[in-house]
Amino acid sequence: MRGRGGRLLSRAPEWWNRKRRSTGDIGIKRRREGRVKKGADTNTGISVIPGRHEAMKVLVFSLALLLILTCGEALECSHCVPSRPGGTCTTTVEKCSRKDDACARAEFLTNPYSHFRRCISMSDCRLLQTNAFIKIRCCDTDLCNA
Repeated sequence: MRGRGGRLLSRAPEWWNRKRRSTGDIGIKRRREGRVKKGADTNTGISVIPGRHEAMKVLVFSLALLLILTCGEALECSHCVPSRPGGTCTTTVEKCSRKDDACARAEFLTNPYSHFRRCISMSDCRLLQTNAFIKIRCCDTDLCNA
């Protein structure tokens, strides 16, 4: 091939032609054959509808925020633990820690016949239920041990 001024132009290397065939030409071929939907990238077939990316970002952010808000709420239980066995106590509301996932209301069936209400882990509560000298009730909703 000759260019301007009669100079001999070199041919493009084979790898250049292969690269062109593997990208743009295939996309055009796919479009002509109807294998790529309208609104999709001709080379990959991936949808490039405007605004879709932003909508997905909003959706992911909203779901993450919802997850944080629902997981962050702690269980509230009535709290009343006498300072001495058989004594009295003042009932207050206690926010449970992460490890305490239940509220307990217990009565000791032997002398000095004491009691308590507090946050407790469900596994500890089940363990105390096996003791014949303790009557304990466990629950997992707010202030259910009142």
